[in-house]
This record gives sequence, C-alpha cells and structure tokens, in this order.
Amino acid sequence: MVDWTLNKKTGSVNLIDLRIKNQESLISAPDHFVLLGVVAISRWLYRSQSLYHMDSINYALGIEHFSPVLHQPHPPGYYLYVKLAQLVHNVLPNPNSTRAD
Repeated sequence: MVDWTLNKKTGSVNLIDLRIKNQESLISAPDHFVLLGVVAISRWLYRSQSLYHMDSINYALGIEHFSPVLHQPHPPGYYLYVKLAQLVHNVLPNPNSTRAD
C-alpha cells in the first residue's frame, strides 16, 4: 500500500511505502498445527449424519457401483474422485463418512 505526502515548501509529492518489510507471521508454527487440529476435529464432530442432496446420494451410489449412465454419480462422473472415495470406503464403510463434500 502506498500513501503520499505533500511537501509545502517545494510543492513536491513524496510517496511513502506503507508495507511492513520482513513481517513475521502472527501465528507460530506449532500454533498452526493446533489450529489445524481444532478445525479438523470440529469438522468431524459437526459433519452431516445423512445424505442431504441428490448429488450426495448419487455419489454414495457411485461409491458402491460406478456408472455414469445410471447417474451414479451424475455425468461426467468424476472417475478419479469416485475411485479415491472407494479406497476410503474400504476403511470407512459408511458412504456418508466417505464422501468429501
């Protein structure tokens, strides 16, 4: 950010650079991990307990059986996304816990 001042004697304009040089982070590295953990835990605790939209249902059906023709999930199907969800589904058998939206 740049600001300016007017020199009354000479009538010239002086530009002042208001950026802070070598600004240190406001949060230390360990605090970043604590914040990340708090966010991850809160996301897990308040996740949806049901499939709330038709797209969610189609993705859950696509995890069980991938078929864009049957809209499982809807076309174009996001093949890699569904395959990744199928890998997670091997660990977490609940399709609602498997989806990442």
